Amino acid sequence: MVYKKVLVLGAAGFIGSNIIENLIKKNNYKITATFFKKKPKIKFKNLNYQRVNLINYRNLKKIDQKYDLIFMCAGKIFNKRNSNSLKKLKENLMINKNVINFLLRNTKSYIWFNSCSGYPKNKGKLAETDFFKTPAPKKILPGMQSREIEKELFLISKTSNVNILTIRTPEVYGKFDNYNENTSRDIPLLINCYLNKLKKKHKIDTKFQKGYIFASDLAKYTIKLSSIKMKKYEAFNLCDDKSYNLQRLINFLKIDTDTKNSKIKKDNYKNPQYQRAYDNKKVKKVLGIRKIGNLEKSIKKTIIWYKQLA
Repeated sequence: MVYKKVLVLGAAGFIGSNIIENLIKKNNYKITATFFKKKPKIKFKNLNYQRVNLINYRNLKKIDQKYDLIFMCAGKIFNKRNSNSLKKLKENLMINKNVINFLLRNTKSYIWFNSCSGYPKNKGKLAETDFFKTPAPKKILPGMQSREIEKELFLISKTSNVNILTIRTPEVYGKFDNYNENTSRDIPLLINCYLNKLKKKHKIDTKFQKGYIFASDLAKYTIKLSSIKMKKYEAFNLCDDKSYNLQRLINFLKIDTDTKNSKIKKDNYKNPQYQRAYDNKKVKKVLGIRKIGNLEKSIKKTIIWYKQLA
């Protein structure tokens, strides 16, 4: 058996955990995986964990510098409470700068997960070529961050031997997500509400249309992309075929939003300026598949996993 030498940065996080879980199913990777505070739970014979603080450049010396493939899943998470945190922005830019400067020189392929928040405002579906067409939405720090890092990686691809793949993701949900009701995104909140675990009342915009991707699908298709020969730099929207609003999920889970005792309250925009819908034709063509995403099936899988976790 020939093993690819793989590094997963941020292996204890949401996306990193799903990448690890899907990599070990293949059984042909020798994996080094980093974590910082949260200790990973997945164990496997060809999986070696290292505790590394990626903000500290010297700390990266713990990691072997030569890999066939790197998955960059590390970073400080923007959530409802810190979406305007300059501290998070600076930390994430530093983490990416350190990784780029220290690890890219001796790597064959580098895959990182970028946020779709860098796309401009638009009412229609956004294709990969739309990312830099107009200025980023003002005052959206994750969008500013995603553009800054992607620009730097694109320039690096012009002068280095490393193949760089950018995966632009909309909102991700599924296994290993953060189900803390104070900080989690809307889908985990609705799952918690369905399971009667919410202690507080929460306002959710049920009409705003946007794109999603199931975390396991994100990991599975990204790993497939890593084995396909491409240009030195490529960017893909990896998302469901359809964008949808949360009313669909509320209806599916039969969550009450109309009574005094409801934990979820509708808080709809009166004049929504734009939707967040993304075109995934490019990634489906490269992968040779016809369909991505099934909300109801993916939510059922997530609920089963969450019940087992509890």
